[in-house]
Amino acid sequence: MSLAHISKKWDIRNEQQIAECLRHSDTVYNLTGKPFETKCVISHVFFLLRSRFSIRNFDFHSINVAGAARIAKVAADHGIDNFIHVSHLNAAEHSPSKFYATKFEGELAVKEAFPDATIVRPAIMFGYEDRLLINMASEYIMLAVDRVSDILAGVANMVEIESWPD
Repeated sequence: MSLAHISKKWDIRNEQQIAECLRHSDTVYNLTGKPFETKCVISHVFFLLRSRFSIRNFDFHSINVAGAARIAKVAADHGIDNFIHVSHLNAAEHSPSKFYATKFEGELAVKEAFPDATIVRPAIMFGYEDRLLINMASEYIMLAVDRVSDILAGVANMVEIESWPD
């Protein structure tokens, strides 16, 4: 089956778009998340204020918790067989980092929406032309990182394994 029919652009806040992306799937891999919050700058003459202001359009909670839970819920509602949620190695309930704390909250939210979900906790991941690779090339920084394609290959193999040895 060709993947050409699956929309590449979708809004994590829109359950209908998520459902369309999951159509014809038996396994869903959730890799959503960013290690920073995003802002949308709105240039506006705002009545008396007449100033620029910025709003946070995706904070850590909206992506790592609410978004992850929404994708898991839609997957469960549509009878998806397998849900694999990629979190982070440092996800922890009481982390001083909002990113790591919300990654942990997201794991709990995913398990609530899709109880049989598999949670994967890789280290930092990188892909083609991402910020990490560009920084490494310019700064010669050596980190313990995993390639996204390697993580995906390992996660894909998890679906094939009936049970894990003790």
